[in-house]
Formats: sequence, C-alpha cells, structure tokens
Amino acid sequence: MDDDTIYRWADGVVQEDLGDSIILGDGLGSSWLVLSGTAIDIWRLLQDPHTLNSLIIKLNERYESTPDRMRADVISVLTNLSKKEFLQSAPSA
Repeated sequence: MDDDTIYRWADGVVQEDLGDSIILGDGLGSSWLVLSGTAIDIWRLLQDPHTLNSLIIKLNERYESTPDRMRADVISVLTNLSKKEFLQSAPSA
C-alpha cells in the first residue's frame, strides 16, 4: 500500500449496516464481505477520500494502539476491501 494513494468507496457497492457489523456487496450478489470492529470505522471514514496516513491518524484519535499496529490493521482492511473491489484508489495529486 502506497502512503500517498487516495482510497474511497467504489461506485455500486451496496451495504447493510447492522450496528455491530456491516455487510458489503457488489450489487450483483457475486461478492460480499462482512465488516466488524475497526474495519467498520475504516469503511465509514472511506465515504470521503483518504490516504493510508490520514486513516491512521484518524483511527489513532479513537483507539489506543501503536502506530505500527494501527498501520498493519489499516493495510489489512484496505487489502481485503480492494481484493473484493469495494474500493477505488488513485494517486494523490
């Protein structure tokens, strides 16, 4: 994951917020993912465009964690969301 890449929700993703989890789908029923815990906060933040670093900064305001641990967690979530094509990414300007 590149620190300067900008991530946001992909077009066409459908979601069902169940409070303690969020179910994401591709709208065609062929791909889905259940989010919980920190992944929910990351997903909600990605409604607006964010870089990896801006996500880490925002999440460090909410959670007590080491920067390395938070970075690893965010990268893991972004990787899973990207594999399912629930994210769009672009290099920062």
